[in-house]
Amino acid sequence: MGTFDFATAQELLVDLKKRGYISAIFGGGEPFFWPHDLKAILKFAHDLGLKTQVGTNSIKLPADFESWNFVDRWVIPLDGVTNITHNQLRQFQNRHWEIITQNLKKLKQAKRSTTISTVLTAKNRQEILAIGEYLRDLQDKDKTFIHAWHLYQFLPFGRGGSNHQHDLNIPDAEYENLFSQARALQLPFKVFKRKNMLMSSSVEFYWVENGQLMSQSKQGTRKIKQVPF
Repeated sequence: MGTFDFATAQELLVDLKKRGYISAIFGGGEPFFWPHDLKAILKFAHDLGLKTQVGTNSIKLPADFESWNFVDRWVIPLDGVTNITHNQLRQFQNRHWEIITQNLKKLKQAKRSTTISTVLTAKNRQEILAIGEYLRDLQDKDKTFIHAWHLYQFLPFGRGGSNHQHDLNIPDAEYENLFSQARALQLPFKVFKRKNMLMSSSVEFYWVENGQLMSQSKQGTRKIKQVPF
């Protein structure tokens, strides 16, 4: 795998804007590991008129991240209502829950729009309703802080996913049932089913592989052009 250089990222964002896209999500992996200037490319996208969203595990957030007015929405993971449940599903197992909850407080205080993402697994399925109630309590009085709650089905892809599929995988029927339970809570924000984003009709993924800019959408994978490493 490679990575975008800054100029390629700019070209891609300009092309997306011309093609009628209204939003750009900066994710990964972890976007704050990008070796170029993430802050500058976010400003560039925002100045183009794209709605900017950053999906991050929160580990490397700058101290003033909540003041970045060129980020329209933050996407933050929450996989359990307790540190025990959440941390066992995360790489930084000793402190990730604390980091997440502290950053959510910062975002709430700064009145920054935030989406919560939860991956449903065999380890946290018993806490789905508790997570929903936790988020209900976390929502601000104006009902603008939490924009949405995205419920992802665990997919055994990649080294981490394939190695733990027997411990984490849940059947399709159970995923659907858990999603229905979450929707039945009638929370003050939308709950979205994210069973397989690669099959979404409105989302397109871009990455660099062996110096080749790649794209993945519901229509399949395609090579776009050769780019510098």
